[in-house]
Amino acid sequence: MELNGGQLLQLIVIFTIYCQLTTAKHIAVWQFFGNCKESESNSLFHFENSHWGMVTPEISELNTTFVLMQDMDIVTSKVSAYKCKSDKESDCEIMMTVPVNDVCSRLREKNQLYSIFTEAMHPPMPCPFKKGSYPVVRARINLNVVQSLMEENTIYLLKFPGDYHGKSTGCMMVKAKKISVKTKRKNRK
Repeated sequence: MELNGGQLLQLIVIFTIYCQLTTAKHIAVWQFFGNCKESESNSLFHFENSHWGMVTPEISELNTTFVLMQDMDIVTSKVSAYKCKSDKESDCEIMMTVPVNDVCSRLREKNQLYSIFTEAMHPPMPCPFKKGSYPVVRARINLNVVQSLMEENTIYLLKFPGDYHGKSTGCMMVKAKKISVKTKRKNRK
């Protein structure tokens, strides 16, 4: 279909008005938070009843229960970050791996991105780890910090496998994606 001059002008005017009434905003959205595999629900640590959602376009909230099946003194991990072209793990390439020598102590650090989880645990999780269930209630994260590090329409996957004296303790996985959303602009008076 070919547009004549008048139709093209109308299309440009409509598009210009649309652009003035809407704005594109980038947000990060959780796609998954929980255990790496369903079979790991019987491991030394796992998550139960995990759910998350958006409180505002900038703030996401997570609720879950961290379950420890036994006392553990030192749990180590090799946290791996992946960049994925699709939801399939086979379409992911590793970006980095970070060794963590004492997971419990690291989680208790203040003013870190991951601090929100332990700060929202009631009762607080003790170090070293003690057997029990630790509900995480209303752990809120400012996604502006996260999404500023992400490329649009790319899935990011983080895996946190635990190791206790050479034995796998379980694995937590987080998957997020940065998307573009259109919002109406507020009228300026």
